[in-house]
Amino acid sequence: MKAMIIEPSKTYRLLLKELLNGYSIISDEIEKGDLALSKLNDENYEVVFVAMHLPDMSGTEFSKKLKAQDKFKNTIILLLTSEQDEGNWLQ
Repeated sequence: MKAMIIEPSKTYRLLLKELLNGYSIISDEIEKGDLALSKLNDENYEVVFVAMHLPDMSGTEFSKKLKAQDKFKNTIILLLTSEQDEGNWLQ
């Protein structure tokens, strides 16, 4: 399985990458949403981990852009957040 990690924090990217490696999941890391969208069009990923807050867009905005493309309708997206206010998730 191949995963993409989209997270601005190098520390969190490393932690998640190590966790996934323990389950034999190959992962690529990117820190911005627009770069991730470009790379996703070039390679196939079964799962995408995306932070709620990216430097160039929100995680929900990224997810909507990705799911708007037919190629990614079945791609699993896991939104990573420490937000406790559910109202902030849907912005």
